[in-house]
Amino acid sequence: MDLRHHSREYTFHRVLLGMGVDASVRKQGIGVKLIELVTTFCRETDSIDWLDLNLLSINLPAKNLYLKCGFEVLGEIRDCYRIDGESVSELTMTKCTKNHV
Repeated sequence: MDLRHHSREYTFHRVLLGMGVDASVRKQGIGVKLIELVTTFCRETDSIDWLDLNLLSINLPAKNLYLKCGFEVLGEIRDCYRIDGESVSELTMTKCTKNHV
């Protein structure tokens, strides 16, 4: 898992989440725990209000995990990638980490 600030100067109140869980240990609640930990970290950090992520639209298990953990879909870039000759979209999702926003 990693967190990165967006590269633009005025977006430092947002971070970009990158994470993955090895296939051999999926469906054990590890993804939920990781998101809970990173959400808590962001809440305790005064300057981080939003947790953003991008994922392939065909990754339904990941999308469902993020929805379950309170993320919402912001948008979709259609035909963002060509994987094995197939068009694949990219979803952008976000979660507010503060109660006041």
